[in-house]
Amino acid sequence: MTIDHVVEPRLRALAVQLIPMRSAVILRRGATEVRIDGERAREAVETVLAAVSGQGATVAEVCERFAESDRPEVTRLLGELRTRRLLVPTGSPTGTTAGDDSSDTSVEDSRLDIFYWHFGQRAADVARSLSSRQIAVVGVNAVSRRLVSALTAIGAMSIEAVDYPPLRGVELVATDNGTGCAAAAVAHAEWLDRADVEEVHCVTATSDFGASEHLRLWNRFCVERRIPFLPVVQRDLVGTVGPLVMPGEMPCYECACAREGSHLDDPAARRAVAENAFEGQRFAALHPSAVTVLAELAAVELSKWFGGGRPPTRQVGTLVEVNVAQPAVTVRRVLRVPRCPVCSPSNAHSAGAVRDTAIDFR
Repeated sequence: MTIDHVVEPRLRALAVQLIPMRSAVILRRGATEVRIDGERAREAVETVLAAVSGQGATVAEVCERFAESDRPEVTRLLGELRTRRLLVPTGSPTGTTAGDDSSDTSVEDSRLDIFYWHFGQRAADVARSLSSRQIAVVGVNAVSRRLVSALTAIGAMSIEAVDYPPLRGVELVATDNGTGCAAAAVAHAEWLDRADVEEVHCVTATSDFGASEHLRLWNRFCVERRIPFLPVVQRDLVGTVGPLVMPGEMPCYECACAREGSHLDDPAARRAVAENAFEGQRFAALHPSAVTVLAELAAVELSKWFGGGRPPTRQVGTLVEVNVAQPAVTVRRVLRVPRCPVCSPSNAHSAGAVRDTAIDFR
C-alpha cells in the first residue's frame, strides 16, 4: 500500500509596490491594494517578501523566519496574499514572464502584464492567443482604421479588413490615395464567397457615421452562422461598443436596437436618419479623438474575450456608450427581446428565409 504525500507548494511574490504608513503597510499591484496593520507590519511583510524571493519558499519555510508566537498570524497573512494572487506557486501561469517556469523573478513585469494579470492572463499569452484568431473588421472608415492599428499593437496578426460599401467612410477613402486601408481591404462579395468565412472567430462591423441599419444586417449574418459579432459605431457625439454577440447564448444587436427604439419619442425619425446615414456623411459630426477612444476600447474588449483568459462574463450582453463631449462612459445592460426576429430560438425553423435576407449584401 502506497501513501501519497501532499507536497507543499513553493510560493513566490509577484512584483508589488510596498507603501509604508504609520502602523501599517500597503502592498499594491495594479488595482489591487492590500493593507496590513500593526506596528511591525512593514518588518513582517519585508521578511515574507525576502523569504519567497529567488526560488520561492513554502509556508513552513517562511514561518521559520518568525517567532513561534507570530506564526499563526504569518500563516493568515500568507493565505490572504495567496487569495489576492500576490503570492503564487512557483509554476503558476499567472506569473510575469512567458516561456519560463515562473521561477525566475529577475525579469520585471511590464505594465501590460500587470493589466492582464487582473484577468488571469499574461501579455505574451494574450498576444499568442490573439495571433491565432481570425478577426474580420468590416467597413473602411476612421473607426476600422484605428481599430486595426490597436489590435495589431496588442498582438492580433490575423486581421482582415472587409470593404463593405455602405460602411465606407467616403472622406477617408477619398484621401487614402489607394495606398492605405482601402487598398488593403478585401471586397465584401469576395469575402462572402470564400469557403472559410465560417472559420472566422469574430466579425467586428464598424461605422464612423451611424449606419446602424447596415450593422443589423451583419448581426443577422453572424447570428445565423454562429460567428461572434461586435458592432463598433460612432454616431455624431456618441460612440458605442457592443453588445458582444455570442450566437445562441445572449442578446444580439437587433435586441439592442429594439430596446433603444422602445425608449425613443420618435423611433421612425431615428430609423430614417439611420437608413440615410451613408448619404449624410458630410453632415455627421466626427472628432478624431472620439474615434481613437472608441477603437481603443473595442480592442481592449476583444483582447479580454479572445485573449485566452477567463471569460469576462460581465462584458457579454452589455453595450458601452462613450460620449467625449460630456465626457461620460455609460455601460448599459442589454436584455434579449423575447421574439427577436434574429436571435429568438423560434426563428430556427426559418433559417432559409433568414439566409436570403442576411446575404443581401451585394
